[in-house]
Amino acid sequence: MESWKTLHNSIVEDEEGEVEQSVHPFLQFLYRRKAYVLVELHRFDEAEEMLRQMIDDPESGDFALDELAYIQQLREKDKTGGTDESNS
Repeated sequence: MESWKTLHNSIVEDEEGEVEQSVHPFLQFLYRRKAYVLVELHRFDEAEEMLRQMIDDPESGDFALDELAYIQQLREKDKTGGTDESNS
């Protein structure tokens, strides 16, 4: 518990901008992973909502566009009843 308090105090004492800058890339990574998992679980609506919010982020924009296109392909495949996996 003491180490948590030390960490908390160091973050509070740090300038907000520095903390945000150091945590932002990791948070973006976590959001990308969450979106990926949502797609794998076929929770497309939730994934699309997250991915649309990521499009303007320079670190996540390309990933978001690729995943949105992939969701579209999966939805089209579901409509046509296709079960073939792509060979890539």
